[in-house]
Amino acid sequence: MKRLLAVLPLLALAAPAHAVFVAKVKITSAGTGVPLQITELIATQAVTGIDVALATNGATVDAGPEYEGAGGDPIAAKAIDGLFADQTFPNLYHSLDAAPDAYLTVTFSQGYDLSGLTIYGRSDCCTDHRDIYNYALLDAFGATIATGILNADNESHMAGISFDTLGVPEPAGWMMMVAGFGLVGGALRTRRTALRFA
Repeated sequence: MKRLLAVLPLLALAAPAHAVFVAKVKITSAGTGVPLQITELIATQAVTGIDVALATNGATVDAGPEYEGAGGDPIAAKAIDGLFADQTFPNLYHSLDAAPDAYLTVTFSQGYDLSGLTIYGRSDCCTDHRDIYNYALLDAFGATIATGILNADNESHMAGISFDTLGVPEPAGWMMMVAGFGLVGGALRTRRTALRFA
């Protein structure tokens, strides 16, 4: 019984973390007949609070069909440059008109446990239903982990979601849980053996 009580704190530590392990985030417009316009996408890593969607943190972006900025410069990278104080054009990603297949996909440098996702829309023009987004969290193989809607159709043109309640465990959490169950099983087996021979 003493061994069992000694193992119980390990089981408490082994409780799975409530974060989402993601490799990519795909954003599409939830509005119909409107272009996709994103000033910034922020993906917050669990525990550290680091924005892993930043290009300076190794993230890359793919988008299409894409409206081109002055001089034909592609502007998808503006959605992961860390600059979102100015939510006006041309400081944002803008899809080509109201293309129904418009998307923006941010691929992280590796898979991360995410605790939240924040998106900034456009504040200077044409915001009717343009700041409502579909998001999909994808793993390293492109499989969908979770989907939802971010509604930034408000005064700040910003929306966020916390993944604290999704309950996807970290690999380290699984390992601790398995080790804890092994210790409990060993303690019970030892106790049973001691009772048989007593």
